[in-house]
Amino acid sequence: MKQKVLLLLSLCLCILVWALPASANALHPVFQPGNTLFSDDNITIGPQESIEHVVDLGGNVTIAGRVHEVVVIGGNLHLQKSARVRDFILVIGGSVTQEPGTITTDSLFHIGTNNQIVNSLLITGTTLFGLWFFQLSLSLVLILLSIGAAVFWQKRMEAFIQPIRLDFKRLMLIGFAAGLLLVAVGSVLILSIIGLPLALALFLLVIVFTVIGLTAVSMMIGGQFPSAHERQPWLNAAIGSVLIVALLNFPLIGFFIFLGLYWLALGLLTTWLWEKKKMLFK
Repeated sequence: MKQKVLLLLSLCLCILVWALPASANALHPVFQPGNTLFSDDNITIGPQESIEHVVDLGGNVTIAGRVHEVVVIGGNLHLQKSARVRDFILVIGGSVTQEPGTITTDSLFHIGTNNQIVNSLLITGTTLFGLWFFQLSLSLVLILLSIGAAVFWQKRMEAFIQPIRLDFKRLMLIGFAAGLLLVAVGSVLILSIIGLPLALALFLLVIVFTVIGLTAVSMMIGGQFPSAHERQPWLNAAIGSVLIVALLNFPLIGFFIFLGLYWLALGLLTTWLWEKKKMLFK
């Protein structure tokens, strides 16, 4: 049981490590050697800097260092004489200027236009596509996590499904109260260096139990379909999670479903911790 909990925690942490840098770069451009740099503001790559991919939406890009691929939409690209672009250049809606001595790839695609409306449409369309791609990726991650939890905890998921069936309202009320307490405690913990690791551990626990709650509800939903007893539990979880994730993508309905899953996860986490506490003091 402990090994499976650690495995799921590690999986969730890997997803966070994969997702957070991209979202942080989208808000505040930060140079990260060897990674992809996203920005909606001006970017400058210095002569001594080297980066894999540069993607800019609406800002100007100045490159004096080494870059493998460059995509600029709605902005201008300026290549200084020390610039080295190895693989691919795409500029839409802006201009491309190169100083003598620049070494670039032959794969340069430039679609220039002075029409502000066309530029705005290109930027808007690209942003919407990025949001759609992120939403699709997150949906696939949730489905895979649900299936993975059903496989890892095939024999133990009934311990979480049973309380949901018998006392769903109580779990939701406990989760609502725990959510208010979590906001207060988390706000205090993140303000101190000592409390920050505790806040991170608590956050990971909430993620794990959110996956557990999603998996339990998914298995319950998948179990309502014909021939459910003949299928493997992970397949029932896959069917149920696909339906839940599909509803999560609806703006208003998805918000309430996510809120319900969050409260359910906190309710399961609180009751689980309470049971562990009682076992320790026996």
